Amino acid sequence: MNFHGLLTLVLTSKLYKKSLGLFRFPFRLLPVSSKKVVFFNFNGKGYGDNPKYVAQEIIRQQLNYDLVWVVNDMKEPLPKEIRPVKMWTLRYVYELATAKVIVSNVKNYLPFVKRCSQYYVQTWHGAIPFKNIEKDAEATLAPAYIKESKANSRITDVCISCNSIQSENYREAFWFDGEIMECGYPRSDFFFSPQSEKDRMKTKMKLPADKGIMLYCPTFRDNGASEAYGIVPDQILDALHRSTGREWILLVRMHPNDKKGVSLFRFNDRVINMTAYPDMQELLFVADAQITDYSSTIAEFLIMQKPVFVFASDLEEYSRTRGLSKNYFELPFKINRTNDELVQTISAYSEIAYRKAMAPYMKRYNSFDDGHAAERVVARIKSVVDGSFKK
Repeated sequence: MNFHGLLTLVLTSKLYKKSLGLFRFPFRLLPVSSKKVVFFNFNGKGYGDNPKYVAQEIIRQQLNYDLVWVVNDMKEPLPKEIRPVKMWTLRYVYELATAKVIVSNVKNYLPFVKRCSQYYVQTWHGAIPFKNIEKDAEATLAPAYIKESKANSRITDVCISCNSIQSENYREAFWFDGEIMECGYPRSDFFFSPQSEKDRMKTKMKLPADKGIMLYCPTFRDNGASEAYGIVPDQILDALHRSTGREWILLVRMHPNDKKGVSLFRFNDRVINMTAYPDMQELLFVADAQITDYSSTIAEFLIMQKPVFVFASDLEEYSRTRGLSKNYFELPFKINRTNDELVQTISAYSEIAYRKAMAPYMKRYNSFDDGHAAERVVARIKSVVDGSFKK
């Protein structure tokens, strides 16, 4: 093992993290920086998800804030207005201890003691929990994570919600009884962009402007069962051609936790590997239809009212090992168990029938998204920073 590998092992060890947490107490003596905002995205994975779109709105409004992004890699590309801090360093603890506002989309251990003058915003990262999470998955989660999640909920000032189902879940499964801000998801604001933005995104991705785009984006498997991704792209694309009269391409986006699934596909000008593409929201936006399994990306497609096709060949196994919530089985979609079933469902697709089936579900879903969620979250941050907000 080289020096870098050894250093990484040390910096991510539980013992090191706990010892680093000792500095949270002396750092409490330092003053809180009134305009500092610290952002977390999946524990240092880079510039993305809801925190990204909150930061972009702060930048768009040209607010004179000190923006700090927690990263695992200091070479992570960030806007010039944002400075990085490496996770699990002494500087990281200092930034947390002296931030006025902290914006996160996960509920893991944070090595600082939150003060009354600090404000913690939890945006989470899934619009509807189709898999069992948090309290609903308590029997399968590590005790250490449960402890961290409960502690995170205790310091959370507000949870950001994008639909009625999510608001219910915060109350039922997040060990949280504080404020739920039903303002929409900042990351979904992008979906309300004009057609010109979609055309620009296609050009950026080097995708043909005249073809339909099907996005295949399955979630990961804890057991690594890659056979669950056994769709047959050519059959799907041919079915789309027959049913719509236009040519289609398939974008494959494997989950970051299970990228090895790409080896199942033969990529060409009809089937394109987009697993490494940095922004999932942009892929969802340019796609005309989606194939997935248990992914919360279904909720994003509900906002845009674009067709979703479910392929879940390992339904029983996934239900047994991971656990699926009632929300999944309430979805108004056929659960296709084989590629043949999936092709038949695609071939029989009718937009009129789809919208009719969706209508009662959309009433229960009750989305709060309208393209202005980031503005609402930033308005709250501004009121916290200028002192006009009262808890």
